[in-house]
Amino acid sequence: MHIQTIKTTRIVSLLLLILAITGCQTNAKKTDAVMQETHKRNLQASLLKTEKIKLTAENNRLLAQEANLKELNRTLKNEVQEKTVMVEQLKNQSIKVTMLNSILFSSGQYKLNKQGAIAIEKLVNVMNKHIQQGGIVRIIGHTDNLNVSKHNNTFQDNWDLSSLRAASVVRLLVWRHHIAPNSFRVEGHADTEPKASNATKTGRAQNRRIEILLTSK
Repeated sequence: MHIQTIKTTRIVSLLLLILAITGCQTNAKKTDAVMQETHKRNLQASLLKTEKIKLTAENNRLLAQEANLKELNRTLKNEVQEKTVMVEQLKNQSIKVTMLNSILFSSGQYKLNKQGAIAIEKLVNVMNKHIQQGGIVRIIGHTDNLNVSKHNNTFQDNWDLSSLRAASVVRLLVWRHHIAPNSFRVEGHADTEPKASNATKTGRAQNRRIEILLTSK
């Protein structure tokens, strides 16, 4: 009788222990599930906050670009009307200002003339704003397909001429207006990207140009 009681007691104790362990495991699983759900919610909230910040920043950038575009069209109104300058917004939201060499350089020269310096200086205010907003400025020189070295031994070829003219624009902005040099990228594309046919005098005049891109880094 006594032995049977002991066995029963042991069995009951074992069952109670199993129930206790099972209960602890259940509570642990519940606690783990709650922690995982809390972590998931916190992560989602953090992602939403990050996305909201990104959207706000992008919206502010677009508004700033729109304001810059309007200011450029206003300050370059005369040149745009005379069709020596074109201001446009590209699909990637960059702003491109195209200036014909006829208003920037004397024939066969790579240094900006007085009229060219005045035209470029009209961009300074917007350039400074764009750079402060985290952007950079690409200055790209283009030529027609005529061999410049045949008429002017100052230049080896059109690569040389297009690069020197683009660099001349940057020097004015850096030396006279003290814009940080690392804000610019200077490129010379020679005659590789014509806008019009090089078969005509009018077409070649359109191809001789400086493009100024206000773009992101």
